[in-house]
Amino acid sequence: MRYVYLTLLLTLFIWSCGSITQIGDTNDTTLPFLSNLGVERGNILSTNFHQAGTPDLDQKTPLVVSNPQFNKTMYKKYAALMDRSGVSPYFQYVDSLPVKPKYFTLEIGDEILLQENFNSVSNKRVRDYISLENEIGIVTNVSFIYTAVNATSLINADGVFLVKDKNGVLSLEVFNEGKKAIIDITDLKVFDYELSNFCWSLDRYGNPTIATIVDKPSQCPKGTKNKANKLEKNQSYLKL
Repeated sequence: MRYVYLTLLLTLFIWSCGSITQIGDTNDTTLPFLSNLGVERGNILSTNFHQAGTPDLDQKTPLVVSNPQFNKTMYKKYAALMDRSGVSPYFQYVDSLPVKPKYFTLEIGDEILLQENFNSVSNKRVRDYISLENEIGIVTNVSFIYTAVNATSLINADGVFLVKDKNGVLSLEVFNEGKKAIIDITDLKVFDYELSNFCWSLDRYGNPTIATIVDKPSQCPKGTKNKANKLEKNQSYLKL
């Protein structure tokens, strides 16, 4: 009963927050993208990402691009996604070939900037929400297929940034030789992602704040907690 009550409170909180959308599952053919907040649920056979929204991005978030060759593990993930979509893979993986097909990865390249975004005034409601829902993480790495004619522009780019417009739509800004291009993320066939976790500390007023972002909760540095409700608030903090 307590779980149901807490869930109802969190749902009402979501509706009141302009920066957080209602929690919903990603479907079998659509995976989350960079900066998406959510929780993984499932079992050893199937895992769904329950999405809770995205933070406001007050500044462009720089990304690191790579273009590795497929291995058996990554191709299996790609082929499984295509199968669920009812579409044949664009290519077959042959382990004996010396040169394998390639895919793209995008990784958030400046986690300090990301942390500053989360701790900004514009993300207070987002921060308050995820401090209550301890299991929520953030997507910091995605693997995808991009078959557009200008796909090589990602590798040759002088800079690639994640941006969010005033309507909350995410896209990529790609700069090449001083020219800017916009890539719609719906054109990217994401087949894998990595979820990172928040480490918490208290600010000078005793409010939970995000101290850093790590790959696993167990990696939170000394003096921080992987759950905001573990923070000790028995100190006297300066009130202005």
